[in-house]
Amino acid sequence: MGFVSDTKMRVIAVLGLSFGLFLPALTSIASAQTCNLHLAKAEIRATAPNAPVTGGYLHIQNNSKKAQRLVSVQADFAQHTELHEMKHEEGIMKMAPLEKGIEIPAGATVQLKPGGLHIMFMKLTAQLKPTQMHKVKLVFDNCGEMRADFMVVTKPASGHSHKHNH
Repeated sequence: MGFVSDTKMRVIAVLGLSFGLFLPALTSIASAQTCNLHLAKAEIRATAPNAPVTGGYLHIQNNSKKAQRLVSVQADFAQHTELHEMKHEEGIMKMAPLEKGIEIPAGATVQLKPGGLHIMFMKLTAQLKPTQMHKVKLVFDNCGEMRADFMVVTKPASGHSHKHNH
């Protein structure tokens, strides 16, 4: 009787642990789907060997009735990432990090593109070559994490239409 009881307890413990590890992944997937965000034209600028930085671009369509904010990005090929904005100030083009992230208004599409809003991938760990695909994690304030496949291109925003539905 003691053996059956111990076996049942082990099974219950393993199932409980498994469910505990699996639940956060399910929550993240459900959260992204209920946010109704659509990611498209995800691109990264190709780099020369040993280049330390590059830019990332995509279109984020918010089909929900609630504003979302892209607050951070993570990629395995960059040790550091920042969300940036390029703008003219006193006749000079300046780039600055966006500490509060990028707002995606309800019902709107925001384009991250060269010369405007974009992702800076810094301290690159590898050369990024055209046609490579890289998984990038995007973190939204209300939606949590979403993953997207970014294609490496020589000329970003060139009409490439690699789409990602989430």
